Amino acid sequence: MEQNSPFFDAIIQGNLEDVKSHLKKGQDINETLANGSTGLILAAQHNHEEIVDVLLAKKADPTLTTKTGGTALNRAAEHGNLDMIQKLHKAGAVPGLLALVMAAREGHLPVVEWCIQQGVDVNGQLPWGFTALMMAARDGRQEVVECLLAHGANPKLKNKDDDSALSLAIENDEDDVADVLRKAGVDYSKPKPKSSIPPPDEDDDDEESGDDDLPDEVDLSDEEEDVTQKEEEEVDLGRDKEED
Repeated sequence: MEQNSPFFDAIIQGNLEDVKSHLKKGQDINETLANGSTGLILAAQHNHEEIVDVLLAKKADPTLTTKTGGTALNRAAEHGNLDMIQKLHKAGAVPGLLALVMAAREGHLPVVEWCIQQGVDVNGQLPWGFTALMMAARDGRQEVVECLLAHGANPKLKNKDDDSALSLAIENDEDDVADVLRKAGVDYSKPKPKSSIPPPDEDDDDEESGDDDLPDEVDLSDEEEDVTQKEEEEVDLGRDKEED
């Protein structure tokens, strides 16, 4: 289906009545864009909760992913929409490492706590070695950092560029977070020169493109350990060396 189809346009724009109209006319609720995004993923991406409710009521599949593993639940985690997350979870969506990392990065403490309650590993590392603690520290999310530490997050872990949560906090002038990490028993050691991972950037959300064009996104595949390097590129936690 073309990316600019009326059904997907209505979802992106948050036009609930048009979405209902397309469904009444027989629109395939699990139709996908070229990148694999479904209407449900787009609705969650744009935080349109009423549309998510309608799509779930019509049996939209919350377990479907984009070609790079993006899910509706991860989009809801990025927005910190715990109510939406719980609805998706009740319908069959499963939270994982990437949902936790997204929530931590954005400072959504209730979602972080919920992911931990669901058994997501607080020390899980994405392919480039980033953890939820590293992302929370980098972006100055002090309450999230304290929560993760209280639940056993290891502040001594490092990514593949030898950065720790503490070094990321220091590099980004997050002094309060750095103090919290020091109190957790971490010493600062100057990281090695960056050679493979550019600093993560802020969101560059293309409204009509879905998961594949969201460089600061973190998406979840069915098994966290199988998350591909390309998936991590979406969150700009690390880019393909060929692109450097």
